[in-house]
This record gives sequence, structure tokens and C-alpha cells, in this order.
Amino acid sequence: MKRELPGFYEAEERNKLSHFTTQGFDLNGVVQGGANDGEEIENFIRMGVEHLIGFEPLTSAFEILDERYGLNAHVFKLGLHDTNSMGDLQVTAGDGKGSSLFDGVWDHPEVTKNWNQGQAAIVAHEEVELVRFDTWAKQHNNKFYIDSRGNKRLIDLSQYDTLQLDTQGNEMEILLGMGKWLKQFKYLCIELSVTPVYKGETPGAEVAAWLKAQGYTLDSPIYEHNDCFFVRSDIKPTSDQVYRGRC
Repeated sequence: MKRELPGFYEAEERNKLSHFTTQGFDLNGVVQGGANDGEEIENFIRMGVEHLIGFEPLTSAFEILDERYGLNAHVFKLGLHDTNSMGDLQVTAGDGKGSSLFDGVWDHPEVTKNWNQGQAAIVAHEEVELVRFDTWAKQHNNKFYIDSRGNKRLIDLSQYDTLQLDTQGNEMEILLGMGKWLKQFKYLCIELSVTPVYKGETPGAEVAAWLKAQGYTLDSPIYEHNDCFFVRSDIKPTSDQVYRGRC
């Protein structure tokens, strides 16, 4: 991360990971599950984060992601999960950012109040490939792969200290699929819900309790449905759980 870049301040203002950077934490590399079309990757680049990996299973979103950022980030048309399998992705209207492996709780107050831009309208289904992160890491860490442009590229996972998950309900499954790799991350940004908005989603308090047992401090409130922030406990052992981001 390069705070001296001319666009850093503006990008930080549009980035929820500013919760970490405003506290003085410098992000070296971000792994993002649910990258969609790369809107957040754009801000990471402007902030000078040099190591970026984005996972996105939805074809329409991945094509945009790869076209725009495939040269600046390692991007993979995969969904993260706790199994290596195929899954049924329920595709929402518009940009597909509400697409999920799980059925929605359509009468949930959060859904009826705020999901008014197509997030609650399922318009298609797409079979997608799902993978555990630890399985993927075994295949890719410190090994070359060929990207969509035919370029030979190398991933060094030791450069990645931040994990961001926004995958519409299966965040807990992804965390379970991280295996031993979870604890290498210093900073976590995980979308959670107090009361699940998807059938099968793990309640936020349960995810936070599990992460506490793994050695992470909850560093923000758990909202009705929004991103929550965690810092590895050896870095920040206690917290007032106040969101400090600029976005």
C-alpha cells in the first residue's frame, strides 16, 4: 500500500477497508471472495495495494472483472466454499451483485426495506464451480499459471494479509474452507447479518464467536446486514467495536 499516491485519499474514502487503514494498518495484499465486476479492486489499485486476488463465479461479472483488472490482479472464475463441487448460483437482476447459492428470506425486514434495486429478483440460474481455498492454494501457491491473455504468472500467498468476503450468505462456509490459510490473514472484512437474510446463512454472532476461537478480535459492530471487521488478536487483542472507516 502506498499512502503517498495522489489518488490514495479519494480511493480510501470509497473503500470499506479504510476501517483498517485509518487505524494505521497498511494492507499488503487482498484476497477477495465475491469480487463481482471489480469495483473495489479499482480502489485497491488506487491505494497502491500491489497484491490482489479476486474470485467471482458469475460469468457476466467475471468477464468484466477480467477485462478491466485481469492485468493488475489475479482473477479466477470460481466461487469459494467449504467443498470442491458444482453449485447452483441464483442470479439476481441488474449487475448480479445479489446472486447467491442460498435462497433469500424474502420477508426479512432488511430485504423488504432495502433490496429494491433487483437484489431480490432471481432472473436466472447458473451452474458454477466451487472450491475450498485450501485446495486452490495447494494448486496455486508459488506455482505458475496461465491467465486468460496467455501470460505466465506466479502467485505468492505470503504477500496477502487481508481477506474480504461478500458472497451473499456462505461466508461461514468459505471461512471453514480456508483451512490452515485463515490464520495468515491479519485483517478480515466479512459480510454478516444479525438475523440471516439467506436460508442457511450462519448468524453473525456465531461467525464472530468462531473467529474469536480462531484468534480474531471483532473490531466493529455486527449490523443487521453489512460488513464486519476483524483483526488478528496478536495485533489487536481488544476493541471498542466502533467502525472507523471513511466509506
